[in-house]
Amino acid sequence: MKATRRFVGNVVRTILTLALIVEIAPSGVAAQSAKAKSGGGAPALLKARPAKPSRGPQEGIKVHGHWVIEVRNPDGSLVKRHEFNNALNNQGQHALVRVLAKQATIQEWFVRLDGSPSPCLNPVQQPLACTIAEPNSGFVLTFKTLNVNFVPDPGGGTFGAGALTLAGNATVAQTSGINVVETQVRTTDGIQSFTGTTLATPINVVANQIVQVTVTIRFSS
Repeated sequence: MKATRRFVGNVVRTILTLALIVEIAPSGVAAQSAKAKSGGGAPALLKARPAKPSRGPQEGIKVHGHWVIEVRNPDGSLVKRHEFNNALNNQGQHALVRVLAKQATIQEWFVRLDGSPSPCLNPVQQPLACTIAEPNSGFVLTFKTLNVNFVPDPGGGTFGAGALTLAGNATVAQTSGINVVETQVRTTDGIQSFTGTTLATPINVVANQIVQVTVTIRFSS
């Protein structure tokens, strides 16, 4: 009997031992597999990813033109006010580079307003764009009311960027929808467009109304 009991006990211990080995083996193999995949160190997900290359600072110089157009009745009462922006155009870029390179010099500024039909008339009553010029302009068919000024930035110090302002007015001669506006500059190379845009919605005016224009031109980086 005792021998039989010892035999049964040995068989049970053997079965339990085998069961324990079978239970432990998969987790050990899985751990070794994960270690092999991760290169023997930390798990793969914890490895540092290569940093993306930096693009560096984005630099550039921009020229902005901010327009304010007010339409007033002959008595000065305000009819409507419009504000919008536009930027330096190709002719303006050419003129600016020529001036900075001392290949040309600025002689005069203009503001030009046009539409369908043109809001102003020439001496023989034909439609003509309204051109606002400086008081000393030698051009006859213009409104010589344009003031050209430098406006410093508040708190900008001695070398604050500041802004160039062109401000003047023209009296409309006939009903029109003004939709083409531009600043022009006359240099020793001739007259060139500087900034300008075509408005999606025309500014409607009637004869004898006054169009007051202020254009602020700024540089930014």
